[in-house]
Amino acid sequence: MFLNINSYAKLNLFLSIYGLTEDKTRHNISSLMTYVDICDKISITTKRYGDGVSINFGGIFAHKISQYTGNSVENNTIIKTLKLISDEYDLSIDLDIYLEKNIPVASGMGGGSSNAAAMIKFCDKFYGLEMTQDEKINIAREIGADVSFFLQNSSAVCSGIGDVVNPIYFDDAICKKSVLVIDLMEKVSTAKIYSSYDQLNLSQQDEEIMNKNNNLIALSLVNLSKLNKIADMEQLIRLNKMTNNLIQSDKILYKTKNAIAKIAENSSDGLIKFDITGAGSAAYLIYENPLFARRALTNAQTMFPGIFAKITTIMPDLHDSANLQKCGVYQNCA
Repeated sequence: MFLNINSYAKLNLFLSIYGLTEDKTRHNISSLMTYVDICDKISITTKRYGDGVSINFGGIFAHKISQYTGNSVENNTIIKTLKLISDEYDLSIDLDIYLEKNIPVASGMGGGSSNAAAMIKFCDKFYGLEMTQDEKINIAREIGADVSFFLQNSSAVCSGIGDVVNPIYFDDAICKKSVLVIDLMEKVSTAKIYSSYDQLNLSQQDEEIMNKNNNLIALSLVNLSKLNKIADMEQLIRLNKMTNNLIQSDKILYKTKNAIAKIAENSSDGLIKFDITGAGSAAYLIYENPLFARRALTNAQTMFPGIFAKITTIMPDLHDSANLQKCGVYQNCA
């Protein structure tokens, strides 16, 4: 049997960090995440019982994978996910996997997390596991903070370590906006970014200021969580004046923010919002229509030769059965 899965990227329309978990091992976040129409493609072929799992890579970013996972495929999120499920449910998982890597690696767009969530959904359906949502999230937590978001089918306000997911549906008009995604192709370390952020807060902010900031973030999170639907970009921007507060902690993030600020300055017609996404090297600019976005794309490629730049859209909210395949539910291609 041969199956294909589309594993979609995300953007953080804002991301704020507010303190550590009680065990001091992870960060609490507040973020509004949404899908965009850029995806990895996962092709799966079943193998004979006992043959185990094999994985190969292709796509425009395949060469970047080893820079972050080393030469061992055991560090890949797909392999980690399948091992966790195999151990938890006493399964012999025997699959040949080909990952076409089209989402920039370590970009903050959640490629590895999306791949992991796609495999959780696949295994649940293919092996008839009938996993509860809590069981899926428990596996997701073991892989990474963003994986829980990718288990559901709409934009969402995420809190906790990213595992508390409150769906928010966007009006169709928002999905018609054009999004220019860029990546300066700089190597970044998520762990280093968060470590630098911790040191910066400890050295530059006293406890009173930190508590005040955390309260403001929590209030914004509550206000957003009360909504069922965001009608337009103006409403989104009014509700949330925050951007990504990791920028100050890493020179690559700061460089990326400056780059898109220059693009925004030279391509301001029709511009709605711009920011970096997640703890990675990618950023986005949201425009009213494709014409404005194409002009910005041309300017970006002229100003910063060699960058990854692509015009895309915010994905429709995938809460109806007709659209489930777009969010990682497999399609039988036999």
